[in-house]
Amino acid sequence: MNAVGIDVSKGKSMVAIMRPLGEILFTPFEIKHTTGNIKSFVKLINSIEGESRIVMEHTGRYYEVLAYQLLIVKIARIQIERQGTASHTAETTLRRVPTKNDSR
Repeated sequence: MNAVGIDVSKGKSMVAIMRPLGEILFTPFEIKHTTGNIKSFVKLINSIEGESRIVMEHTGRYYEVLAYQLLIVKIARIQIERQGTASHTAETTLRRVPTKNDSR
């Protein structure tokens, strides 16, 4: 499965695309959140052999325009991650010291 990583910001995104085992298909490049650029991006993803998964990292609501357009064309599986989610989860669940109020 191909991995399409997108770092979303206001009005534009940085994209990188990899195949399994770390083969880089496209080094990071920028796309603007315009209809024309999104259509070109969709064509690019459709031209890649095999199934693709899109992972979007965002800090606000900027991802919504891009995610909506990608969902309309049903291009690939889309996963949306909030910045820092993984590290926060690890800190709160793996390193948390039990207190006297925790149930045993």
